[in-house]
Amino acid sequence: MAWAFLFCSESTDWSVEGRGDQMTLEELRRILETTGFSVEYGVLPKDHAEQLPCIRYMLSHTNNFAADGVVYAAVHHMNVELHTQTKDYAAEEKIENAFGAADLYWRKKEVYLEEENRTKTVYEIEV
Repeated sequence: MAWAFLFCSESTDWSVEGRGDQMTLEELRRILETTGFSVEYGVLPKDHAEQLPCIRYMLSHTNNFAADGVVYAAVHHMNVELHTQTKDYAAEEKIENAFGAADLYWRKKEVYLEEENRTKTVYEIEV
Protein backbone atom coordinates (compact mmCIF):
# COMPACT_ATOMS: atom_id res chain seq x y z
CA MET A 1 0.00 0.00 0.00
CA ALA A 2 1.40 3.40 -0.95
CA TRP A 3 0.93 6.37 1.36
CA ALA A 4 1.00 9.98 0.32
CA PHE A 5 1.33 12.86 2.74
CA LEU A 6 0.53 16.47 1.99
CA PHE A 7 2.11 19.12 4.17
CA CYS A 8 0.87 22.69 3.94
CA SER A 9 2.07 25.75 5.70
CA GLU A 10 -0.34 27.91 7.66
CA SER A 11 -0.10 30.53 4.93
CA THR A 12 -1.58 28.27 2.24
CA ASP A 13 -4.22 30.22 0.33
CA TRP A 14 -7.29 28.00 -0.06
CA SER A 15 -9.53 30.73 -1.43
CA VAL A 16 -11.15 30.26 -4.82
CA GLU A 17 -9.01 31.71 -7.61
CA GLY A 18 -6.77 33.36 -5.02
CA ARG A 19 -9.56 35.61 -3.77
CA GLY A 20 -10.37 35.67 -0.11
CA ASP A 21 -13.91 36.77 -0.86
CA GLN A 22 -16.51 35.62 -3.31
CA MET A 23 -18.68 37.66 -5.62
CA THR A 24 -22.32 38.02 -4.63
CA LEU A 25 -25.24 37.82 -7.03
CA GLU A 26 -25.79 41.55 -6.53
CA GLU A 27 -22.19 42.28 -7.55
CA LEU A 28 -22.64 40.09 -10.64
CA ARG A 29 -25.84 41.98 -11.46
CA ARG A 30 -24.01 45.33 -11.24
CA ILE A 31 -21.32 44.02 -13.61
CA LEU A 32 -23.98 42.90 -16.10
CA GLU A 33 -25.82 46.22 -15.84
CA THR A 34 -22.72 48.06 -17.10
CA THR A 35 -23.66 46.72 -20.56
CA GLY A 36 -26.74 48.96 -20.59
CA PHE A 37 -29.02 45.98 -21.32
CA SER A 38 -32.02 44.89 -19.28
CA VAL A 39 -30.84 42.33 -16.67
CA GLU A 40 -33.05 39.77 -14.92
CA TYR A 41 -32.33 36.88 -12.58
CA GLY A 42 -34.25 33.70 -13.44
CA VAL A 43 -37.25 34.18 -15.69
CA LEU A 44 -37.37 36.89 -18.33
CA PRO A 45 -40.44 39.13 -18.26
CA LYS A 46 -43.12 38.33 -20.82
CA ASP A 47 -42.38 41.55 -22.72
CA HIS A 48 -38.65 40.78 -23.09
CA ALA A 49 -39.08 40.45 -26.87
CA GLU A 50 -39.47 44.23 -27.05
CA GLN A 51 -36.36 44.78 -24.90
CA LEU A 52 -33.78 42.91 -26.99
CA PRO A 53 -30.94 42.58 -26.41
CA CYS A 54 -31.48 41.53 -22.81
CA ILE A 55 -29.62 39.43 -20.23
CA ARG A 56 -30.84 36.63 -17.99
CA TYR A 57 -28.60 35.05 -15.38
CA MET A 58 -29.07 32.18 -12.98
CA LEU A 59 -27.29 29.47 -11.04
CA SER A 60 -26.47 26.40 -13.14
CA HIS A 61 -24.85 24.30 -10.40
CA THR A 62 -22.22 24.38 -7.67
CA ASN A 63 -18.83 22.68 -7.53
CA ASN A 64 -17.84 23.29 -3.94
CA PHE A 65 -14.40 22.93 -2.38
CA ALA A 66 -14.88 20.62 0.57
CA ALA A 67 -13.00 18.33 2.92
CA ASP A 68 -14.10 16.12 5.79
CA GLY A 69 -17.72 16.73 4.90
CA VAL A 70 -17.42 20.51 5.27
CA VAL A 71 -17.81 23.04 2.46
CA TYR A 72 -14.93 25.51 2.70
CA ALA A 73 -15.76 27.49 -0.42
CA ALA A 74 -18.94 27.43 -2.48
CA VAL A 75 -18.15 27.75 -6.17
CA HIS A 76 -21.23 28.85 -8.09
CA HIS A 77 -21.40 28.12 -11.80
CA MET A 78 -23.61 30.76 -13.35
CA ASN A 79 -25.19 30.92 -16.78
CA VAL A 80 -25.44 34.41 -18.22
CA GLU A 81 -27.67 34.44 -21.28
CA LEU A 82 -27.64 37.18 -23.89
CA HIS A 83 -30.90 37.17 -25.86
CA THR A 84 -30.79 38.91 -29.25
CA GLN A 85 -32.92 38.94 -32.40
CA THR A 86 -29.93 37.89 -34.53
CA LYS A 87 -26.22 37.31 -33.93
CA ASP A 88 -25.04 40.54 -32.29
CA TYR A 89 -21.25 40.86 -32.09
CA ALA A 90 -21.40 44.31 -30.49
CA ALA A 91 -23.68 43.07 -27.68
CA GLU A 92 -21.40 40.09 -27.06
CA GLU A 93 -18.40 42.41 -26.94
CA LYS A 94 -20.09 44.54 -24.26
CA ILE A 95 -20.63 41.50 -22.05
CA GLU A 96 -17.14 40.15 -22.66
CA ASN A 97 -15.62 43.55 -21.86
CA ALA A 98 -17.65 43.71 -18.62
CA PHE A 99 -16.36 40.25 -17.66
CA GLY A 100 -12.81 41.29 -18.53
CA ALA A 101 -13.02 44.44 -16.43
CA ALA A 102 -14.14 42.28 -13.47
CA ASP A 103 -11.42 39.65 -14.11
CA LEU A 104 -14.03 36.95 -14.74
CA TYR A 105 -13.10 33.93 -16.84
CA TRP A 106 -15.89 32.90 -19.21
CA ARG A 107 -16.83 30.29 -21.81
CA LYS A 108 -19.67 30.70 -24.27
CA LYS A 109 -21.94 28.77 -26.58
CA GLU A 110 -24.74 29.77 -28.91
CA VAL A 111 -28.23 28.40 -29.24
CA TYR A 112 -30.85 29.32 -31.82
CA LEU A 113 -34.32 29.46 -30.26
CA GLU A 114 -36.45 28.37 -33.17
CA GLU A 115 -39.81 28.88 -31.44
CA GLU A 116 -38.89 32.47 -30.58
CA ASN A 117 -36.92 33.12 -33.78
CA ARG A 118 -33.93 34.56 -31.90
CA THR A 119 -30.43 33.79 -30.72
CA LYS A 120 -29.26 33.05 -27.20
CA THR A 121 -25.56 33.27 -26.33
CA VAL A 122 -24.83 31.51 -23.05
CA TYR A 123 -21.79 32.53 -21.01
CA GLU A 124 -20.63 30.17 -18.28
CA ILE A 125 -18.76 31.77 -15.38
CA GLU A 126 -17.78 30.88 -11.83
CA VAL A 127 -18.37 33.17 -8.87
